[in-house]
Amino acid sequence: MSVHPVVGGDDGRVDRGGAEYSRLKYEHLVGPIIEARWPGLARAAGRLGSGSDVLGLDDTVSRDHDWGLRLNLMVSTDVVAEVDEHLEATLPETFEGLPTRFTTTWDARRRHRVQVQDAASFVQSRTGVAVRDPLPPGDWLTLTGQAVLEVTAGPVFVDTDGALTAARAALQWYPDDVWTYVIAADWARLAQELPLVGRTAEQRLWEVPVPAPQLRPEDRPVVGSSTHHSVPGGVEPVAHDSNRGCAGRRQR
Repeated sequence: MSVHPVVGGDDGRVDRGGAEYSRLKYEHLVGPIIEARWPGLARAAGRLGSGSDVLGLDDTVSRDHDWGLRLNLMVSTDVVAEVDEHLEATLPETFEGLPTRFTTTWDARRRHRVQVQDAASFVQSRTGVAVRDPLPPGDWLTLTGQAVLEVTAGPVFVDTDGALTAARAALQWYPDDVWTYVIAADWARLAQELPLVGRTAEQRLWEVPVPAPQLRPEDRPVVGSSTHHSVPGGVEPVAHDSNRGCAGRRQR
């Protein structure tokens, strides 16, 4: 596995989140390159897909792999290959003290990390379905919270085409019948665990002979708490962020 250590700035420090670096890369580097070669080209750009920086949660630990000047650029299908080749040929070696070309854990090639696709291909590559509005209930039931987040959670810096914005809007929340099913399914999961909670007080684990150094008074379990079971998931199927659509709480 090839891992690229990231440094930044003249002093080697990284003082911004990855999504902010992505925005700067688009506004000051990629955007002008595209506009100079294809004036007025309809496009969308943002930091989407995988990576903790998509959610603004990147830290010093996450920056030791697959982190850097990453960007998603969406253009029409007929120019995807040409745009990708043009960026590879014209991007400078560094920007804001960070390399523009680096390896990742899924690609050992040292190349630019602007993922160029058309919007429909990007969304389908993440969700596994062709997103349209409204999305059929059967398609909703195939989605995971992670897949939806990779399309809806990250920042979009520009969308002059509108296709990406429309796809994100279509994935903002479940239709009512699917939402009812999700709630019912999670309550069914809770029901499987709830009968066990009342029995945990009968275990009296602190009365089991244990050598003194291994069990202090403050380590004793609280009556009514379980040391063997926890509810697998919450009422909501995924709860990454309460402000990020169907991956968190319902937004009106």
